[in-house]
Amino acid sequence: MVLNKNKESKWFEKSLKKSVRSIYIPKEIFEKLNLKNSDTIAVRIRSNKQNFMYPVRVSKRDTPTGLSFSFNIPPKFKNLLNNDICVKIMKLEEIENYLIKFNKKVIKVKSKEFIITNWLESDNVVIWSKHTGYRTNDPIITHKVLKLNKTLLSYLGLYMTDGNKKRNYKLFASTKDIFNLAINGYRDIILNPSFSVVLNYDKFVKDKRVDSTIIKDVKSHWEKVIPNVDSIKIEISTRRLNTLKKSKARLPFGSVFIKDNRTLSGFFHVFLIKCVLKKFKDDKDALTYFFVGGALGDFYPSIRPRNKAFNWLEIATNKEEVYIWKNICTRLKFNYKEKIREGNSVLLCVHGYFNVISLLKKGLFKQYGKRREKTVNGLKNRIETYIFNAFKRSSKKTIDWKDEFLNKTNSFFIVNKGLDLVKNKLVKFNKRERKVTITNKGHIFIKDLLKLNILEE
Repeated sequence: MVLNKNKESKWFEKSLKKSVRSIYIPKEIFEKLNLKNSDTIAVRIRSNKQNFMYPVRVSKRDTPTGLSFSFNIPPKFKNLLNNDICVKIMKLEEIENYLIKFNKKVIKVKSKEFIITNWLESDNVVIWSKHTGYRTNDPIITHKVLKLNKTLLSYLGLYMTDGNKKRNYKLFASTKDIFNLAINGYRDIILNPSFSVVLNYDKFVKDKRVDSTIIKDVKSHWEKVIPNVDSIKIEISTRRLNTLKKSKARLPFGSVFIKDNRTLSGFFHVFLIKCVLKKFKDDKDALTYFFVGGALGDFYPSIRPRNKAFNWLEIATNKEEVYIWKNICTRLKFNYKEKIREGNSVLLCVHGYFNVISLLKKGLFKQYGKRREKTVNGLKNRIETYIFNAFKRSSKKTIDWKDEFLNKTNSFFIVNKGLDLVKNKLVKFNKRERKVTITNKGHIFIKDLLKLNILEE
């Protein structure tokens, strides 16, 4: 363990009762460390039951006998203490920048909302709320350099769409794979986790099961990914009890909320999201993985009722946040149309066969099997897939534009000018010679379609 320039005290002994909530610092120590009110410190405690350490602020009080300094004991540690303990404190030093890395790019960021200090392990830092006079003894330990990867970027995108961005940390997960993405992402960022899990279930009028049966079925579904699921609270909502028709988006085994009641946890996630969107705005990989994670929230594949073909990717958002997704779509060169809905709702419709295939390759709806399957099946019915299927069956690079092939693709090549296929140089269309030719890039694209099961072997 590297103390990293921390000013530390010697060990001192304390005898505590179970009702004790704080520890007073001996005068010789707080004078030596030159402590001030709300200074940030690291605390190490040794007891017969366990050794542990945590960051906390000190509190100063004026008493009849003079000044006193103390710090709180976190509730989760109180039961581990016995009457006699040994304590050592270390004064933490404020540092200026927080570092974020993606690929080979490392950026330095500052925050007006937080204070950053070093920590006992030199690879980590502590994030603190700026002192306001209110309780701020819930700091976050995180990496000194946050090394972003596609999974963490997708996690932050998920938090953008399904996380609470106003106060404390709260994230919604509707499938087991999304829960795993969420909990692993949270633990990768928050190194001193403090969260709870709540299961929610919406009961409909046709659901005649008693609550005890519902609870048993819901827990059975989630038990493989949620540790100690039997101790998890399940909230059964009857707000839709009188709804005659089930929503297509209904979750048959309920959903999960992951909660960290520390306001700083929620604010820190919002801070990281802003950093990604601002500092990596020109990095297409970063934006793509962020987009893919966001899709697990309020993105849906739109399917044409008549031919069951994929129509577009819908982004359901609001007027305050729509600009974020519009900016991302613009930088990724996605074509979209905006639809204003009632109230505060906005719908972005992202068009493009080629773009959706690219997103599927990057993991679009990977953790949401139902939506991914719906997207893939819809793409199978697109005219573009019909064209690539024709080339897959043919041993030639050029197909004559006639007969059934002409009838099927006439509007696509004449009215729509070949859309993504011509624009992205996957095929070439020669109207005068009435021929369609696949390029080398198009042959590679067919391999992608086969891997995604959009084309069959």
